Amino acid sequence: MSELGNLLKKSRKEKKMTLDELQQKTKIQKRYLEAIEQGNFSVLPGDFYTRAFIRTYAEVVGLDGDEIMATYRNELPTIKTEVNATDTTATREKPKKAPREVPAFLLGKGFKIVLAVMVVVIVGALWWMLYNKGQTSTDTVVDKSPATSISIDEANKSGESKVESSSKESESSDSKEEDQDAGDVKISAPDKDSESNVYEIEAPKSAKLKLVLDATSGDSWNSITSSTGESLESGLLASGNKQEVELSGQTSVNVTVGNSQALEVTIDGEKLTFASDSITQNITLNITQK
Repeated sequence: MSELGNLLKKSRKEKKMTLDELQQKTKIQKRYLEAIEQGNFSVLPGDFYTRAFIRTYAEVVGLDGDEIMATYRNELPTIKTEVNATDTTATREKPKKAPREVPAFLLGKGFKIVLAVMVVVIVGALWWMLYNKGQTSTDTVVDKSPATSISIDEANKSGESKVESSSKESESSDSKEEDQDAGDVKISAPDKDSESNVYEIEAPKSAKLKLVLDATSGDSWNSITSSTGESLESGLLASGNKQEVELSGQTSVNVTVGNSQALEVTIDGEKLTFASDSITQNITLNITQK
């Protein structure tokens, strides 16, 4: 057992907290907590999550997370950064193309004369077309015959069809507005950097709420449980992938995410913004549908 593991385990016991209780508070699986206490970091899902889990463990049992990370940095794995080969290639200077030379015949006097003649010919052709068109329009005979009258029955039918069409368009517009209202979702987040981690979600009763986690810029370990402790989703979300969780019928959901800065979280398309800048987020969603 490592010195860091001994310290964390001792602090947990001083808090009179079991591993099951610690799992409930940190949203970290019990087998990972046991591996941290034993110093067996190879069991954890990666170097980044090892450091994130240890920081969360330390803070929950009353220790200073930053101080722990600094004191035991020799025991902790180092997060490796990869250099993208395409970025290096992109920084190379592109060879400059030599300016194209203008053909000599385009600069000569003969070419300018030919161009002037072509302009004169085009202008003359346009004038001739316009002149002929004007002559034709003056010879056109205007039909002065009276317009055919429309029967009263046909006029009534036309008016009725227009009224029905207008009524249908109005009903269609009303139905579209109802559909738009049915999809309205309101998210109320706690104040920035406040101690509260509760987010209030309000949505119409007919809305089928979906929580979407989008790993836009890195991997993230996530755990989502209902108010009764039922696991709705848990595991590693690879960069570039999405994770959807059905929230309809739930009144309260606990959400834990690692590497929150790499995630984009939405509920029915409405973006959820974290109230703090912590890498690991432990938040509660209170859901009201009416």
